[in-house]
Amino acid sequence: MITGRGNIDTEAFQKTKDFLRANHPRLIHVSELAVYIGTSYFRTARILDYFSGTCWSWEGSVTDFLVYANDDVKPPTYGIFKDEEKGIYAI
Repeated sequence: MITGRGNIDTEAFQKTKDFLRANHPRLIHVSELAVYIGTSYFRTARILDYFSGTCWSWEGSVTDFLVYANDDVKPPTYGIFKDEEKGIYAI
């Protein structure tokens, strides 16, 4: 795993997608995802930021797999907003 400016932990990103797909449509907490992928809470939150589609604006930004946050509950929960591979689209 190489992380830092310009490097992406592709294994953690793939595990995040797998976990969200396996639990869809149930919404998940950052803490349970962090345990599953084996990263810190804050690193996991940053990965979810990336999948929100608004985190980074360079050419490699994600658009085929997006998540949303449900801020109506504390702590917030996350779910799949768009997954082109599995055909999941939020209304």
